[in-house]
Amino acid sequence: MARYRILSIDGGGLRGVIAARLLKKLNDEPRIRGFLDHTQLYAGTSTGAFIALGLAAGKTPHQLEQIYLQDGKSIFADNKWDNFLNMGRWFRADYKARNLETVLAREFGDTTLGDLAHKVIVPTFDLDNIEDIEQKRDSDRHWKAKMFHNFKRGEHNLSTKLRDIARYTSAAPTFFSAKDGFIDGGVVANNPAMVALAQAISRHNAPEEKQQLDDLVILSVGTGTSLEWVEDRNPNWGYLRWAKKLLAILFEGSEGIANYQCQQLLGDQYQRLQTTLPKEYAMDDVSKLPQFLALAEAVDLEPAVRFIQTRW
Repeated sequence: MARYRILSIDGGGLRGVIAARLLKKLNDEPRIRGFLDHTQLYAGTSTGAFIALGLAAGKTPHQLEQIYLQDGKSIFADNKWDNFLNMGRWFRADYKARNLETVLAREFGDTTLGDLAHKVIVPTFDLDNIEDIEQKRDSDRHWKAKMFHNFKRGEHNLSTKLRDIARYTSAAPTFFSAKDGFIDGGVVANNPAMVALAQAISRHNAPEEKQQLDDLVILSVGTGTSLEWVEDRNPNWGYLRWAKKLLAILFEGSEGIANYQCQQLLGDQYQRLQTTLPKEYAMDDVSKLPQFLALAEAVDLEPAVRFIQTRW
């Protein structure tokens, strides 16, 4: 049976180092060494898009892991003066984006989606669907999910630079400013596995790119599920109290629904690789990078190894 192999990687800020370490361990495992070389479609959201685009551009999981360890502190640089000005993210984004953009420019240069030998899809969210200011009529304008991909048909983006796509999908509200009208894809698809599945079997694809559901296999790699909950069974909250929870709910909610959908559609053609984080492990906490790696080291990889051996 033909196989069309999809690797999907969640968003999660610095927690992306967990996914990078998991992929490194899997790719170095003697029984399945080099399995990443057989991937046809890479999907990633936010930090997962950085990994997906990096792999598609020829970087190794180890190289990507080192970028988190070496540049994480710079990307999420903070100081008391900034915290005073943004009032704890109430009035503007917590972090300046220039350090993130410097890293992305260094790693991807001017490489575009059209330059890649592998297929890639990256979710973002477009705050305004019309670019030409002269054509803007309120009756035509709306925000929408936007998928950057390099399939031949549909709304492809072959000339778009990887560094720009990675910046768009990493613009998490309250963490980084929006860029060119785009914000973090995690608000719609923090786990992009279902996005990748839909694109692979799309009726809009060119005949040679259209896949059959029975031929798909997906390895979905998470960046850690947070231990979060609401103690009150009947919270009667307003804007102020819900605001602190909504972003996490959006990210974790979209992750969970995609996992459910893929499980139902693919069954044993789908494998989820995930770990659980203590409650205090925020996605921008640079001090937790060693703990993130320790959590990745503790993950039982045997189910994923067996999946790759038998299905990949």
